[in-house]
Amino acid sequence: MRLGCPGCGAQYEVGADAIPEAGREVTCSACGHRWFQLKPAPARPAPVPLPKPPARAPEDFRAFLREEAEREAAQRRRDGVPPPPVVSAPRRRRRRGFVTGIFLAVVPLGLLTGLYIGAPRLEREVPSLTGPLTRYTDQVDALRLQVHDWILQVRDSR
Repeated sequence: MRLGCPGCGAQYEVGADAIPEAGREVTCSACGHRWFQLKPAPARPAPVPLPKPPARAPEDFRAFLREEAEREAAQRRRDGVPPPPVVSAPRRRRRRGFVTGIFLAVVPLGLLTGLYIGAPRLEREVPSLTGPLTRYTDQVDALRLQVHDWILQVRDSR
C-alpha cells in the first residue's frame, strides 16, 4: 500500500500488514512529520461490464424495454438477488404561476378601466354612486396627468 506524507508529499510503499485495522502513528523519514494513518478501505471489485447497447434504437422501444427487463430479472434470479421494489414516479404538479399572475394583473385592470369608462352611465343609472365615481375618475385623471408629465420629462432628458 502507498502512504503519502501530508507535510512534504513524500511517497512510501509499505506492506498491507504494516497498518493495523485501528491505524497507527507514522513518521516521515524525509521531513520528520508525524501523523496518524488509518488503514485504507479495501478496493472495490471491478464493475461488471454492461451489455453493449444496440447500434440504433429499435422500432418498438417498449418491446425492447420489456425484453431488457426480462433479461435483468432472469440474471437476478440466477444470482439469487431479490427484485427491486416497484416504485411509481411521483406525479408532477402543474405550475400555473404565469397564467395566474397574468390573470390577477389583467382582470382587475380591466374591471377598473371598465368602471372608469362606464362611470358617466353608472352615475345616470345609479345616482347614489355619483360621489364615489366622481372621486375615482378624478384620481384616475390626476394619475394620467402625472404619467404624461413623467413621460415628457424622460423624453426631453434624452
